[in-house]
Amino acid sequence: MRRGRLAVALLVTLAGCAGHVVIVEPAPQPTPGPGCGEFPKPGRVSFEDGSGTCVPVSQLEMVQCDLNQPPVMVRGLGTGHVLRSLGGDYRIPVKALPDGARRLGTQGGTDVYGLPSDPSWLWVDDGSQITRWLALPDHIPWEGRSPSAFFIGDSITDGAEPFIQAALPDWTLGFDAVVGRGSGSGVSPADAQAAAVPPPDVVVVELGTNDAAPDVFQQNAAQIAATLKGLSLVVWQTVHAPFDTVPQINGTIRHVMGTLPNSAIADWHSFVKDDMLTSDGVHPLSEHESAMADLVAPLLRTWREAVEGLGPTSCIGK
Repeated sequence: MRRGRLAVALLVTLAGCAGHVVIVEPAPQPTPGPGCGEFPKPGRVSFEDGSGTCVPVSQLEMVQCDLNQPPVMVRGLGTGHVLRSLGGDYRIPVKALPDGARRLGTQGGTDVYGLPSDPSWLWVDDGSQITRWLALPDHIPWEGRSPSAFFIGDSITDGAEPFIQAALPDWTLGFDAVVGRGSGSGVSPADAQAAAVPPPDVVVVELGTNDAAPDVFQQNAAQIAATLKGLSLVVWQTVHAPFDTVPQINGTIRHVMGTLPNSAIADWHSFVKDDMLTSDGVHPLSEHESAMADLVAPLLRTWREAVEGLGPTSCIGK
């Protein structure tokens, strides 16, 4: 789903529930109509259940606190157990909804689905593709300390390490980056981080460039993801290289990350440009060694703000 499809709905007039119109840009608030409950406030989108009846905003609402922030799907507002799912760059396309997924609401041709057996999951189907939105922790895991992140990678992470440290000065960071590393040798570091006490809040994986066999990479990636699934956030950086295997490697990264509710993708393949790389088409030029930090650090900072009730979640409340 293109980011604008649902988020842009916050800037225009949407068809409201039960025949009313919901204005989601600053405007005088209309009077609630029969069966609609309370109308959304500016920057909020409510949903119907498919029969024209409004879904209470306490059950499902989309909120965008600022146009520069990703939208958030909110469930359980006011119940003491709020579930927040982050959209925007934190969405991952998936091929199909899993068995057991149930529609939670619909609005403007966009359907929202959840999984009753595990409420942390949430998908959005805009008619062109289905995306899994990122589940945010229901508490601040690093309460009383700095958030922590551990990076597992190859030479790209190795070269970017000082720039990542500079970009995240208020984080506790760790690195295990080996030049020429393939995904197979990333399994052991992932195991070690998952077993750490306490484990890092975030693990960023930058592996796949040195994998010549996509089927072997798929096995290793699935194992790493399964190992790290209990963390607050897992980020995997896609691959950019002049190799025929790149589409398969990146396809596997997207598929495997889509099997977790708490994962995101740092899309290095789209972010980095060929004129930023050396003649091998893989490694950043010296003047662009900060590129990985430029990609990953904002992703982690915005996620941290969302968990802490700032940035994307600052206007949601409890």
